[in-house]
Amino acid sequence: MVRRSRSRTMRKTGPPACGSCGAQVVFVKMVYTDKRLPVDPIPVADGNVSARLVGNQLHGYVISDAHPHGAPNHRYAAHHGSCPDRPRPKPRPAPPPTLFDLPTTQGEP
Repeated sequence: MVRRSRSRTMRKTGPPACGSCGAQVVFVKMVYTDKRLPVDPIPVADGNVSARLVGNQLHGYVISDAHPHGAPNHRYAAHHGSCPDRPRPKPRPAPPPTLFDLPTTQGEP
């Protein structure tokens, strides 16, 4: 029998929170991909997500040249940009030297 930790089997209640920093977030259902994007719950003037309330759920899209911000929508900031504990990409190690990178000696036969 495999034992699982109790925290994985218990259902979380209350408003959604970031799994890394614990800050409260809301989810925007992206209209072009049907995926959910976590955003900070308070609209901001320079946000990168345009969303509006449809029923009891936010529906929106990432603002771009192809999809500019519209008037009935509010702007939200994606939580990935403001999370202090978000996972950072690991730096890639330097590639091993190739034959072209090796020093050459001049004047030897």
